[in-house]
Formats: sequence, structure tokens, C-alpha cells
Amino acid sequence: MRKWSFRLSKDFFQENNVCFLDHPACSPDLNLIENVWGWMAREVYKNRRQFQTVNVLHEDIFTTWSKVPTNLLETVPSSKPKTNV
Repeated sequence: MRKWSFRLSKDFFQENNVCFLDHPACSPDLNLIENVWGWMAREVYKNRRQFQTVNVLHEDIFTTWSKVPTNLLETVPSSKPKTNV
């Protein structure tokens, strides 16, 4: 059996009136949870903390997750930029 694949070119999208967003593919603007993960990473590794075992790291991640500030979660949706799509 032959597998078919093709790449959609920018021309195809333009010909079909598909709008492009002016953001990189891995932009935190498009994946809002990235803002929360960034906060968590800063908290977990605060003061350049090092972990002796994976279990200790695991516990600290879960502890940090339980302490995510409500105001951070409330502001995440409003951090998405307005688009004219």
C-alpha cells in the first residue's frame, strides 16, 4: 500500500482565505496554560533548588500545583491578545 502525503503551502491557505495568526507556533499567547507552567517552574526551582530524587521533585511539583494562586488562574484568559480574525 502506498502512503500519500502532501504539504500545504502558504499559497493554498491564501487561495482559500485562511488567515494566519501573527504568532510563532509555540507561543504562550496561543497556549495559555504555558503561563501557569512558567509560574510553576519558577516556584519549583526557586533559588536554584536541586532535587536529590525524582520522588522529591514529584512531591514538590504537586505541592506547588496545589498552591497556584487563584488570581493567576483568573488572569490567564485575559492574557490572550485580541485578534482580528
